[in-house]
Amino acid sequence: MEPLIKEKLSLAEYQRLEEETGTCYEYHHGEVFGMAGAALDGGSPKHSAIATNVSDLLRSVLPPGCRPFNSDLKIYVASVNKGFHPDVSVACRPITGPNEIEVLVLFSIALLAGVYTDRARPLGS
Repeated sequence: MEPLIKEKLSLAEYQRLEEETGTCYEYHHGEVFGMAGAALDGGSPKHSAIATNVSDLLRSVLPPGCRPFNSDLKIYVASVNKGFHPDVSVACRPITGPNEIEVLVLFSIALLAGVYTDRARPLGS
């Protein structure tokens, strides 16, 4: 997949881009990409239903103190210099600030050849 913007952006520039455009992007080592769900299916009812079902299932089995979040929550992983808006993420520690959350797991729903699958990819890749 080609980056949306040809030049590399700093983290601050990426955050400013999202704020100014009101659009969510993925950030990988300075390269900015369109969101996978939006690029593949435009936020279809099927995509939304799958993400909601994953979140509901997780909520029913997570231990106390853990909770799922939807794609409104931007996740930045400093150790690999990547920013995400996963369809579902899970955190099990208290949130200490507006952008400070320790995430346990990320879920992204992808449409591939007309079939919905979950996309598992290590954060370091």
